[in-house]
Amino acid sequence: MKTAFIIAEYNPFHNGHRYHIEQTRKSGVEAIIVLLSGNFVQRGDIAVADRFLRAECAVRCGADLVLELPVKYAVANASKFARGGVLSANACGLEGVLSFGASADPALLHQAVSFLRMPEVMERASLLSKEKGKSYPAALEQLLREMKRDELADLLGDPNNILGLEYIKAMQGCERLSPLIIERSQERGHDSVNIDAGFAGASFIRSLIDAEKSVDILQGEVIQSLIPAEAKSILSRAASTGSFPVDRQKYELMLYARILSKNAADFRQIDNVSQGLENKLTEALRSSSTVTEALMAVKSKRYTLARLRQIVVAAALGITREDTDGAPSFLRVLAFNDTGRKVLARMRETAEVPVVTNLSDVSRLASCARDAELDYLEGKLFDLCLPTPIGGNPSFFRHPVCIRNAEKD
Repeated sequence: MKTAFIIAEYNPFHNGHRYHIEQTRKSGVEAIIVLLSGNFVQRGDIAVADRFLRAECAVRCGADLVLELPVKYAVANASKFARGGVLSANACGLEGVLSFGASADPALLHQAVSFLRMPEVMERASLLSKEKGKSYPAALEQLLREMKRDELADLLGDPNNILGLEYIKAMQGCERLSPLIIERSQERGHDSVNIDAGFAGASFIRSLIDAEKSVDILQGEVIQSLIPAEAKSILSRAASTGSFPVDRQKYELMLYARILSKNAADFRQIDNVSQGLENKLTEALRSSSTVTEALMAVKSKRYTLARLRQIVVAAALGITREDTDGAPSFLRVLAFNDTGRKVLARMRETAEVPVVTNLSDVSRLASCARDAELDYLEGKLFDLCLPTPIGGNPSFFRHPVCIRNAEKD
């Protein structure tokens, strides 16, 4: 069975995501496995909907099996996000392709990876970053311009290309996986908005959701044209019960309360914290009344708002540099259909780590305890931020969403 892996957030699931799954299927694969970020996402934020809802949307709209991307990778920078996704895919023990979207020519992406990994290029970019007070990606782009490699510098202007570069880099030396690049047209770009064509990025759709406060949150004509009917039905059902979308005000209060207890030593353990940033964060948090206010006080060319948000979310969840450097200790199943069930049966023989249906299966295993602890906490904190907060932590025992293939017709 030829298998394709997709690393995704689906925050929320939209027509562009369905297009990617459909194009991946047309490549000839027989099964599609999605590695889905859990309740927190790579931009350093809480997901708009819980992991099981988004996993169900994925299976209803073409995927066969959804596994959770461990939260320690889901909120990391692009390099470790990609590395964690590839490690998780590889841990399934199945040969196949990693499918991702990019607007650049595949050959150019491979060329860029080889060039950007050259020690002298990395050293010069790192030095330029320190001298100019820029983030590493910004310094790297400037360096490429100075070196007259504009074709490579242009790649860094597209978030999907950046992530694609990281996927290819992470797959080097991985014999089980090869890249499958799905070309992105301009109308299906990362932050594009083309309502007439039925495509818009997730950030635009989230802005529409945030602007609507009623249970009829998905009834607007614009938003209905951007989300597949199956996904809209799932999210509308959740909205009617108070489990969608996440309450942004509650989230900001929860996040602020969690990180107020952190000191410089705590922040020093977080990935991407260096050169005294831990002290700046501690001082800004104690003199500010909101997380956003504190981060705006620290924000600079070197420390972008996205990077700072990743850091404070990691701090709130207790995710350290050691965590992000580690390998996945288990694979958690979120949703599957009949084809996905067959893949799971095969993975019982091939997977390199336990494949589990709920955290109670692995929480007592020493090798899985740390990742299970992080998974538990992200579920607990997310549930507290819903319009109707959930007591306890039902996601600890919750089993995957099972969808019979006949139900998709």
